[in-house]
Amino acid sequence: MRVAREMRSFRPDAVLVQGVHEATLVLLARRLARSLVEANHERQEREREAFVGVRQQLEAQPDRSVLILLGLDWHPGVIGTIATRVAAQTRKPTIVLSLRDAPPVTGSARSVEGYNILAVLEAGSNLLERCGGRYCA
Repeated sequence: MRVAREMRSFRPDAVLVQGVHEATLVLLARRLARSLVEANHERQEREREAFVGVRQQLEAQPDRSVLILLGLDWHPGVIGTIATRVAAQTRKPTIVLSLRDAPPVTGSARSVEGYNILAVLEAGSNLLERCGGRYCA
């Protein structure tokens, strides 16, 4: 009974409340950081898995001036990264497509200096649901 009476009369001061609030924020920040690290590891694993197929497709089309890569199950969240890395490594315009959520087919394109891949995509826009970006994106 004595403890309950004392608890009723307890009035936390602002410093104590601020301390509890900050401790709660630290715990929340740690949980969020853990979630971000886990999500990043998952993304990296998806990229590694996709690059196995990318390498095979690159070997099959060494003489092409524009590369088109197709993944049956590539996560749409990594196809832009794949397109960027392949275009940078090969110095060739690159279009990466994923059938994972098809229809529609999801794609991402990256170009190189001197090649307007956006103009090429816009020329075929009647075949595309959506198209946009920048000249050398």
